[in-house]
Amino acid sequence: MNAFDVHTLAGAYALDAVPADECEAFETHLRKCRACRAELDEFGETAVRLAHAVAVPPPARLRERVLEQVGWTRQLAPVVSRPAFHGGRLGRRVFAAAAALVLIVAAGVTGVQIHRLQRGAAQRELITSIVAAPDARSIHGGVTRGGRITLVYSRRQDRTLVIVDRLPRPPKGRAYQMWLLNDGTARSAGMLDVSGPAQLTRVVKSPLTQADGFGLTVEPRGGSSRPTTPVIALLSLR
Repeated sequence: MNAFDVHTLAGAYALDAVPADECEAFETHLRKCRACRAELDEFGETAVRLAHAVAVPPPARLRERVLEQVGWTRQLAPVVSRPAFHGGRLGRRVFAAAAALVLIVAAGVTGVQIHRLQRGAAQRELITSIVAAPDARSIHGGVTRGGRITLVYSRRQDRTLVIVDRLPRPPKGRAYQMWLLNDGTARSAGMLDVSGPAQLTRVVKSPLTQADGFGLTVEPRGGSSRPTTPVIALLSLR
């Protein structure tokens, strides 16, 4: 467990969700880290609202074939049919995992407060509805340019909560573009306007039917119809 991982355990610790083999190390760190102690105090009320059980973050499974093909394939047309969803339902423990991921990434080592993740009643309710959806799933991973990305998504709602933390500012005239991927095809999920290496949250409303991956690329500021640069983050939605 590296220094970044230790700092990000504050949210999980507030939910009693830190594994036993990491709990002692975090408590030792907590005695020396004033920032983590302050964050832990602030997590209390939000943790109660979002989760009430132990969280177990699911692993990220990336698809190499999508990574190889995504930059060279056509844009996927909007999907109108909705096949039955075959993924397993999440229980209370995994609801808490999704909530814990939101809390952990929102705070991280940047000192960003949880209220920035939940601006306004409407935004708070929307985020909560995604996290608490019966089919909600969560996944997280790194970005090759630096930083981390977390997704909490519901296929029934066709909504994805995208949280990026410490993502570097893109080059001048460029921007980050999100993609929903399926068998090598890519459909734009919108732009991420990152003005600096801080925490940023977006709710993406886009059909998730048949999407098996989420990608992030650096594109011209106005966006592209398909990826034109290598994928810098790829997360499996299977």
